[in-house]
Amino acid sequence: MKSFTPKNYKWSVKGLEKCIAENGMKSEIIYVTPSAAIVKVDNYEDSVVLGAVTDWCICQHSCSWKQYVSDKPNNAQIFFYNFGLPYEDYLSVVGATFEILGKDKIKLCHCFSRENKPLCEKLGKYKDEGDLYALNELIMKKNFGYSSAIHILIESGVTAYYQPTSFRNDEEIVKKWDDYNKDCDKVFIPSGGYSYIPLYADYDLFDDYPF
Repeated sequence: MKSFTPKNYKWSVKGLEKCIAENGMKSEIIYVTPSAAIVKVDNYEDSVVLGAVTDWCICQHSCSWKQYVSDKPNNAQIFFYNFGLPYEDYLSVVGATFEILGKDKIKLCHCFSRENKPLCEKLGKYKDEGDLYALNELIMKKNFGYSSAIHILIESGVTAYYQPTSFRNDEEIVKKWDDYNKDCDKVFIPSGGYSYIPLYADYDLFDDYPF
């Protein structure tokens, strides 16, 4: 696949659309203006291409993509492009990982500027307000006319990918249970075997559950 860089495509909305189309990507543009776009990135291969001008680990290492996105069924990776800036600018592309908690509820997990710095660092004396505040102030209001990234993602249908915890059947997490129990003095076996129970599944891969 051809990387989304000025060498291969015009640094513009049209260039982005052409890149996605020519490479047959599953990733999709979920919101667009004449000079900016928001993309829901579907997989690691697409991330490599669409984040080629960034220093993000999720665009360079498949294990990082798994850690942030694919190993967590309700996480969504979003790229925010501002084509009004040169691609070298630290705000030309912003990457954000969101956790979908329900059909109308999303939580920001991580947010980085193009050169892989937490976005809140770009707020100067207001950096303690956090990444979501930075995303709304520096990206949403200026580029898209929205005051809330959460609102625009819900309106764009990102929550359609939500998988209720109680309906998941993740064999990898079951294996983690098995591995965990090998090292435990007291083995916890959910009733009926290793099936999802919403109470316990609320904890990320069960690693944080207070046994």
